[in-house]
Amino acid sequence: DRGYTASTLRDIAAASGMKAGSVYYQFASKDEILVEILDQGLREIYDGVRAVIDSDAGVDYRAKIAAAIHAHLSLLLAHSEYTSANIRNYGQLPEAIRERHRPLRRLYAKLWETLLKDAQRAGQLREDIKIVPLRQFLLGALNWTVEWFNVERHSVHALADRCALLVLDGMGTGRSSGGSLQSTSQTAERNKFPNAHRKSDRTRQEILRAAAILFRNRGYAASTLREIAAAAGMKAGSIYYHFDSKDEILDEVLDQGVREVYDGVRAVIGSGADGADYRAKIAAAIHTHLTLLLAHSEFTSANIRIYGQLPENIRERHRPLRRAYTELWQTLLQDAQQAGQLREDIKIVPLRQFLLGALNWTVEWFDAERHSVDELARRCTRLFFEGICVKPNLGEGR
Repeated sequence: DRGYTASTLRDIAAASGMKAGSVYYQFASKDEILVEILDQGLREIYDGVRAVIDSDAGVDYRAKIAAAIHAHLSLLLAHSEYTSANIRNYGQLPEAIRERHRPLRRLYAKLWETLLKDAQRAGQLREDIKIVPLRQFLLGALNWTVEWFNVERHSVHALADRCALLVLDGMGTGRSSGGSLQSTSQTAERNKFPNAHRKSDRTRQEILRAAAILFRNRGYAASTLREIAAAAGMKAGSIYYHFDSKDEILDEVLDQGVREVYDGVRAVIGSGADGADYRAKIAAAIHTHLTLLLAHSEFTSANIRIYGQLPENIRERHRPLRRAYTELWQTLLQDAQQAGQLREDIKIVPLRQFLLGALNWTVEWFDAERHSVDELARRCTRLFFEGICVKPNLGEGR
């Protein structure tokens, strides 16, 4: 809930109902505790998913994939604090710690890749889908549920059913109004240094950019003002000419991160005519979200990676703009459904959460220097609309 760096041995002892010194009878350090949590978290989900895949010797891969999705979500959300702690913390841990746990993570990825490849060979998965990006996309969408799903209020089983249907069959109806819409990343370039006309404004923006990169890569608690100053190319004391505290820097980073993606997506959605093809609108929104997240905005990616581990009082200050962004997507998806371009049996709120979760999790695995954001956006759009399964011949309109 708080991140590795912000959790002290004293905190852990108190949460365990013991004195701080008593922890040392069991573990030599916080790092040793972390290593066991990471290992147990991944081992539990690996064993659970492998068990459901191996339990059925049949060749109905649709059922196998659905069962694997159920097992993953059940362990992540309802049964294993170790699994959710692994997923939420791994990306911001020191490289030496991550390296020790990569073999088991690769093994789990291979388990899913084998399942998906076998389904494709059996003719049950579309031939045009590349398996590695599909696996990354699918696990990302499932993993992001840990950031928003409330297991005390909703059923994990119902969530897994909806996720499986969306992944397997997609959300589109095959009908559109025939309009078109061009996605764009120009908003990202225009907003990269907003209002930075004076030297002091440019310096302030460079501090914010340096802080965003550090927050994104190391977490808020682990990034000091001295490190932010060094990354911005200045002495530590000089930061106080521009900001009173690290909290003030954080507030601006969070605000700018959501505002950039909100403005960008709102612009491309609003650029089409009222009768525009909603598939085109959603495709443009996906493209803009991914472009700002992965290629242009350190602020957006920092916001996404650290928000869930910040103190409640900080998160509360930034909820209004985050809600405005989710409502933007909510309205777009509802309008598409009312226009007959999204399936009627899909509930919009979980669809929106799943869709944004899948897009947001790309920050954990996508390498913009090696791959094209444009191609990623096209693949995501097609997967969301059409799903991964081979469709039976349903006649016209499909």
